[in-house]
Order: sequence, then structure tokens, then C-alpha cells
Amino acid sequence: GKSRDLRLAAEGAQILAYLSACQAMIWPVRMTADIDDKRVMAKIINDRACRPDPLHQQAAVRHTVDEAIWVHRRLGLSERALFSPDWIEIV
Repeated sequence: GKSRDLRLAAEGAQILAYLSACQAMIWPVRMTADIDDKRVMAKIINDRACRPDPLHQQAAVRHTVDEAIWVHRRLGLSERALFSPDWIEIV
């Protein structure tokens, strides 16, 4: 019924929010403000760890961020963009 549709819509919105966070974190850095935005996004993701979001969604966005940082290092891209988020332990 309607409650099932609402639950599925909420789950879809949550997945899209996590995908948007991934996109923001892997976007190339062009100026200092971009780095500041990425740090804010890392804090938002960290804050979600205190909520009952599915761990696999939290883990996926954290993995994406870590991989993006690795790619930046391997390609020798902007050193200013290299930072390690201070993730809250979730498992």
C-alpha cells in the first residue's frame, strides 16, 4: 500500500543522497574553497554515522572517498586536495 511506497521512496532518496556525497567528494579541486567544501562534506558523512543509516551505504561513500584520494595521489594531482577524513568508526 501507500506506506510501502513511502518507505521505498525514502530509501531511494537516502541512496541518492549518499551518491551525491560521493560525487561531491571525488570532484576535482580547483581552488581552496573546493577543499573546504570537501571537508564540510566529510563532516556531514561522519555525522550520519550517529544515525541508523544502513552501514553498507555509509561504507560505500567512505570507500569512494578513500579511492578518490588514492587516485589523486597516483596521478600526482593537486597536493592541496589530499587529505584523509577523520572518519568515525562505524563497525
